[in-house]
Amino acid sequence: MHSSHPFFSVIIPTYNRAHVLVHTIDSVIGQKFDDFELIVVNDGSTDDTEKLFAQRRDKITLVNCKNNGPEEARNSGIRIAKGDYIAFLDSDDLLVPHALQIYHDVLTCTEAVLLIARGKGFRDVFDASGKENAPAAPEFAVAKDYLSKKNSVWLSTSFLVVKRELCLEQGTRFRKGTFPVDDTDFMLQSGVFGPCVLMNSPVTVGYRVHESNSIHDICKNLEKIDYLLRLEKEGAYPGGRGRKFDRLALIGGHIQNWVEKGFRAGYYYQSVRLLLKGVIALAAIAVKKAATLSTHLKYDTLPACRKGGCE
Repeated sequence: MHSSHPFFSVIIPTYNRAHVLVHTIDSVIGQKFDDFELIVVNDGSTDDTEKLFAQRRDKITLVNCKNNGPEEARNSGIRIAKGDYIAFLDSDDLLVPHALQIYHDVLTCTEAVLLIARGKGFRDVFDASGKENAPAAPEFAVAKDYLSKKNSVWLSTSFLVVKRELCLEQGTRFRKGTFPVDDTDFMLQSGVFGPCVLMNSPVTVGYRVHESNSIHDICKNLEKIDYLLRLEKEGAYPGGRGRKFDRLALIGGHIQNWVEKGFRAGYYYQSVRLLLKGVIALAAIAVKKAATLSTHLKYDTLPACRKGGCE
């Protein structure tokens, strides 16, 4: 760890989560692959977070900043990251011990600029050993880029691994004001660059499920997806008219998901409003799904990849 030019920079933003952060940090420190730096961005915490760092300072690069939200906290980490790739991890989630090793093997094999990991939800106890989820040859698909993928994936910031050059050269950042759909906004910015790896197995991230998860704030998700629609209309995302359909389909999938949740929860006004605004995006995702109904995604393995199977 802490080499001058590590393969990975693992960035963890945190705000008042000392009670679970210790487990998150330990899940990174305990990785089988050790060519990484760990950057924790303390986003103005007022709990015992500072005391936690005092016990692990030799293993962590700590960034203290005022409370400005998770988007800016991640950007602070990006600015000082030295790794070839950046792996993002939320402060309540966990990496299984073989996660970085698998990412390294797949990324060096495919030369991808993006990797979307496979996660598994848990509430109280997560089997971090991941033994039952670690086949001899990890399975993954390689898409030209994220927007061209032909299957739906579970997207979370904790599942994102991105080449640092993408952030430096293309200026991809987490846009303030997009949380809790900041991961989708990030992929709309970076989704035209590739190759992109979609992991099928094994599970490498434990996604902690609790009442304060942002996925439970239905109104805020509906509001922020509306913001993504406005950004798309304003031309904020790369790819131009040639990739407009794919961007709209990505947004449309989220509209479909959250409008359904909004109706079930009784947020009728907000749901209908987004539904009407997102008609074109919903049409795009419907067309894309229909076009890929008969498509069976082929997963590669590392041995096949080394023989040229990824192409």
